[in-house]
Amino acid sequence: MDLNPQDILTEIDQLPTLEWNYIAQGLYKHIGPIAQDFAQIFALGGDNTTITTVDPAGIALVGIEALSDDLTHNKQKSLHFRPILLHSL
Repeated sequence: MDLNPQDILTEIDQLPTLEWNYIAQGLYKHIGPIAQDFAQIFALGGDNTTITTVDPAGIALVGIEALSDDLTHNKQKSLHFRPILLHSL
């Protein structure tokens, strides 16, 4: 299965990150996506009531890869424009 890191990054941007708690835990709070949103956006896991531990880690790693690619691309672009900027000073 080929993954497009930029597509995953776009999907990460669409994923709401909330503060929430399990009803049974009372006041203990968590931060992260809720399972229904995660399942709707990524279509991973067995159902829309839980999020496995491996799927968010994989999504995060692919997102980091996309950000790294963006950073490398932007760095290359800035190196291209640096001589032009220095020449104009």
